[in-house]
Amino acid sequence: MANIVVVHEVGDFDTWISKNNREQLLPQCCESYRLYRLPDQNKVAVVVEGADMDKFGALMEGSEGQRAMEEDTVKPPVDLFFEVEGAR
Repeated sequence: MANIVVVHEVGDFDTWISKNNREQLLPQCCESYRLYRLPDQNKVAVVVEGADMDKFGALMEGSEGQRAMEEDTVKPPVDLFFEVEGAR
């Protein structure tokens, strides 16, 4: 299981935060997640903990994930930051 940070812009923050796609989809591929936003910008980060990367990748690439990102006004690119194991 991996810990990752997903960073991207959204077209409309209020739309993105009000949708429940994350609540429905992310628990299928991770243990927990937290949401962050850059103040006064439409750039967000999702800290995903305990991700099954095979399931997470399938979700991101699959039609259900693509539909959810469109509905949530996610703007590409979507950057994934991976935890550096053993680094401090």
